[in-house]
Amino acid sequence: MLKSQKKILMISTMRMDDLPTRKQRIAQILSKDHQVIYLYPPVTVLGALKTKKIEKSTMQEWSPQLHIIQPPLILPFGLRFNFIRKINAYFLRKFLRTMLRKKHFHPDIIWFYLVDYPEITHDYADAVKVYDCVDDHSAYPGFRNPGLVLKLEKKLVQSCDAVFATTLELSNKLSKNHDKVVCIPNGVDWQHFGNPSIKEHTSLSPVPSPRIGYLGAIHQWFDLALIEYLLQHLPEAHFVLAGPSQRNEFEALGRKYPHLHMLGRIDVKNAPSVIKSFDVALIPFIPNDLTLNISPLKFFEYCAQGKPTVSIPIAQLKSYQDICYLYHDHKECLDMINQALHEPELLQQKRKDIARENSWDQKLDKMFNIALQHLN
Repeated sequence: MLKSQKKILMISTMRMDDLPTRKQRIAQILSKDHQVIYLYPPVTVLGALKTKKIEKSTMQEWSPQLHIIQPPLILPFGLRFNFIRKINAYFLRKFLRTMLRKKHFHPDIIWFYLVDYPEITHDYADAVKVYDCVDDHSAYPGFRNPGLVLKLEKKLVQSCDAVFATTLELSNKLSKNHDKVVCIPNGVDWQHFGNPSIKEHTSLSPVPSPRIGYLGAIHQWFDLALIEYLLQHLPEAHFVLAGPSQRNEFEALGRKYPHLHMLGRIDVKNAPSVIKSFDVALIPFIPNDLTLNISPLKFFEYCAQGKPTVSIPIAQLKSYQDICYLYHDHKECLDMINQALHEPELLQQKRKDIARENSWDQKLDKMFNIALQHLN
């Protein structure tokens, strides 16, 4: 990566303390050589009342060259009604300009993940604008207008100098509004997840093998029905689910099956040791247009420890079918888990090699150098 220090404003859809994804990892890697300010996604008034958690809008230091900004609360339903969104955009832009001015921070690069406020591009005319698309925002559930979301994304894409996408499907969609979209699939923090000295997580030491595991968020796209099917048909195995949950049925499942172990939220520093404890790793999502076309971050994290992955047939994993198992129904998933438990050891090293080849450092070098080409 080029070492001349730049000032980078990242407009994110996730907090830094959320389960780490592409956004937080790119922010942290960039902050090794550059000044990064990371804007948290705004929380609505209703969201704050629901969680009973209202955070002060302020800027804080995350690390010496990485600062985070918590924006003020916004009005709800902004992605349903554009007039509400415009009100939110006005106050968010005003707040952001004030915070950056106090910090004497005029961005060289604005790195977008959030599509809600493309107007931000107008406030920093001489900055390079980058959009890194990791999901189809219009496909998310909730009280939003998909047509409005697509319109906002189109405006953002047309305003950006560099556009990246994690999958070919997303790349093809964005190419209708930008002539140089570059597909950069997700990667892995190889030094962290591939460290050969990693030991199994201490909390899982008493849990007998085989251990079938999942590390990640347990949201509406997580296939709990599959997990219950596997619990019923593999009573001799132990299932480990590690990550935050938004599913009420999840707790009931844990009470019903003693061979299900729920670890809850896992700090990123402990994530490799949890994966090390698995015999087989799962990507057990409900198959739909959204989940089948993601760039599965956790696949490379599993591979960094050599673990076999049993997954829904995600398009991006079809080129890795020699080292992973792609199922189409619950019965096939069960069969593939049994197959993975008895696979040859030589596949472990092949997976580690593939993870090393897909390190974040290599991918971000390419992205950052493309962005730098647009600097005056």
